[in-house]
Amino acid sequence: MSNLPESIVAVTGGSGFIGTALVRRLLADGQRVSNLDLWAEPDSSLVRAIRGDVRNATAVRLAVQGCSTVYHLAAAHHDHGIDRDTFFGVNEGGTRTLVEACAAEGVRRIVFFSSVAVYGTAVEPRDDMAATAPESPYGESKLAGERVLTEWANGDSTRELLVVRPAVVFGRMNFANVFALIRQIDSGRFARVGEGTNVKSMVYVENALDAVHHLLAQLQDQRIIVANLVDKPDLSSREIMETIERALARRPRRVAIPLGVALALAYPFELASTIIRRPLPVSRARVRKFAEMSTQFPATTTARYGFAPSTPLRSALADMVAWYLREGKSARPIRRLPPPVVLQTVTDMNRAIAGQSG
Repeated sequence: MSNLPESIVAVTGGSGFIGTALVRRLLADGQRVSNLDLWAEPDSSLVRAIRGDVRNATAVRLAVQGCSTVYHLAAAHHDHGIDRDTFFGVNEGGTRTLVEACAAEGVRRIVFFSSVAVYGTAVEPRDDMAATAPESPYGESKLAGERVLTEWANGDSTRELLVVRPAVVFGRMNFANVFALIRQIDSGRFARVGEGTNVKSMVYVENALDAVHHLLAQLQDQRIIVANLVDKPDLSSREIMETIERALARRPRRVAIPLGVALALAYPFELASTIIRRPLPVSRARVRKFAEMSTQFPATTTARYGFAPSTPLRSALADMVAWYLREGKSARPIRRLPPPVVLQTVTDMNRAIAGQSG
């Protein structure tokens, strides 16, 4: 993934969806990897498997020792169950803890997985150089993390920073929005809402990692790069649904429920979610977001550097559906939230298990 000679590559959040795919690639490239994650497990293929909090200076310092490149993915990102202070504590405060450790350990390159949520209500086209106007604590805190990293990069002319802003990321082993849509369509209880002409920018996880690999090579000429990660061409919500329906061998639904009716039907689910204090797959916000709102982002920077995704969106969706039918349908997703209070314990899981076996 990197053109720098590496001793160890550190990944924060390496046990998450994107992080797991990234670590797998780094190992396949012959890199020696250190993983820092709240839920890190023993892994003999890794140099270090640090179970610790990105807000904990000791954990972060241990994770980045001997590294020249860090991929920073650890984040608070769920729609429900996280308060504003935790968003900022992890996404801004954890990033500040990271750059302080990187400065102390001589790390020269950081790759930060931010989000298109930093654009918020900014007017289109929301390309990589567009103004930012985040409207959620998640987007605001991610943008705050970007600023911390930019300050770090500008503090030394030998440092390099790649900030990537992915749209909706999906692929095998991902249990977020696209998985929920596949499961709802497969259940037979899914209803098409509205005309479905709104565009939804997305990125297949393997294409996203290809783009990061491609952009890293450009840092030799430009020390700081900010890039949206989006697969082109975009698909409308109707095209996404029809692609999934075909992959599931289901007949496409021709009749659509008017948006107003769908919003009314979603209200009881939203009320129930509030009562039981647990997110449900249906809410008015989710209905509006998928059926009405266009979330379209240009991939200006990746295109300028000559990158094009190798897997078309329709093929990537079909691949995820195939995984869903084979494994995902019977899997039980685990929802992991960062604790409001910083986890103080730090454990190298590889050494801990080795010590027990010895």
